[in-house]
Amino acid sequence: MALSGDTAEVARLQVRDGEHWQPTLSTGSDVTVPVIPTSRDGDTWIITLFYPPNPIELRALGEDEDVVARTAVDVTWVSVGGTEACGGPMEGKVDWVL
Repeated sequence: MALSGDTAEVARLQVRDGEHWQPTLSTGSDVTVPVIPTSRDGDTWIITLFYPPNPIELRALGEDEDVVARTAVDVTWVSVGGTEACGGPMEGKVDWVL
């Protein structure tokens, strides 16, 4: 997920994973939910989803964990490994302008 525009307030990016937002916040009801792997390089986040939804829901959070922005995006998922018979990893790129 690549953010552009006014990203100065964004400290974290979350994606909706079923009933929960991932990665989870440091407090609240989602704390006991297993956390999905996430990494960040500047305004680019890599979030690993085991069952990628479409569309995906995203929200950007500030340092205080308040929601700065929220959106839903259709993603074109592309197979990047595995086989046709058993599937495998997929990637999808999202560019979000705040």
